Amino acid sequence: MSRHPRRASSSDLLVLSAICVWSVNVIVVKVALDAVDPLVYTAARFLLGGTLLLSVVRLHRSESGRPPLRDLGAMALAGLFGIAANQTAFTVSLRYTTAVDVSLILGATPLVVAAYGALLSSERIGARAWSGMLVGAAGLVLVVGAGGGAHGQIGGDLIALGAPLVWAFYVTRLVDLLPRYQPLVLSGWVTILGALPLLPVAAAQAATAPPRLSWQLLGFFAFSTVMAVGWCNLAFYIGLEHLGATRAAVYGYLQPFLGAVVAFLALGETLRPLQLAGGVVVIAGVVVGRPRPAPVAALQAPVPAPNPALAEPA
Repeated sequence: MSRHPRRASSSDLLVLSAICVWSVNVIVVKVALDAVDPLVYTAARFLLGGTLLLSVVRLHRSESGRPPLRDLGAMALAGLFGIAANQTAFTVSLRYTTAVDVSLILGATPLVVAAYGALLSSERIGARAWSGMLVGAAGLVLVVGAGGGAHGQIGGDLIALGAPLVWAFYVTRLVDLLPRYQPLVLSGWVTILGALPLLPVAAAQAATAPPRLSWQLLGFFAFSTVMAVGWCNLAFYIGLEHLGATRAAVYGYLQPFLGAVVAFLALGETLRPLQLAGGVVVIAGVVVGRPRPAPVAALQAPVPAPNPALAEPA
């Protein structure tokens, strides 16, 4: 925690602003998909967003050169999972289920990361971690089960569950890279490289079903790109530098609920008591299973859409 109250307060506001923008972005993407294919929207916003991040880095840092070829390969693999696969699951799921469900399901991302890390680790998994994972899993069952029961909606919920799964693999790909790169530098490169595999499919989709361009769609795209990718990464990492991962994590717990509430208010989506209870149980699982602070704030990953619980968000 910072020794300067004023700096800590401004850092709190920066992190909170990132969480709020990520929460609203779920709804923005949901509405934008009425006029554009999910992969077209995803590829364009992350290619542009990554370019924006690297431009900011080059203006303020000396680390502007291209990474070595070996590191570029590792970044491309991380981007394949963390950007291409994760954001495809996130965006496509919004076509088939509600923004309420997607927001609450993504709240389980830290649990999935912890479970995957436990599988890869040779260390014994403690009772606290197991308890957190089981509690979080119970919460997910409540969220999905209470979502309304429509066949398409359940399918969308299952697609949304894929986002935390691939994010967990993505985080493990970053462990070797993080000691050598500043988080924003790594975010920029991984974001651009992760968007590239989507371009061929996105181009084909755009050719067969062109986006219905309007000022509204351009406004949504600008918000999802400049704010949710550019500003949020910048604000979150600046705030994280002064607050530390543990304190920043508290704000991460707000994201699923803010997203669900905004979807309820802005889109008129149903927010059932059992869904809300499931979201609370998921966050309880995250809190219960959260390890004591360790130097692996290294898992400060680039944050694609709505996963702030992972950089700390991760």
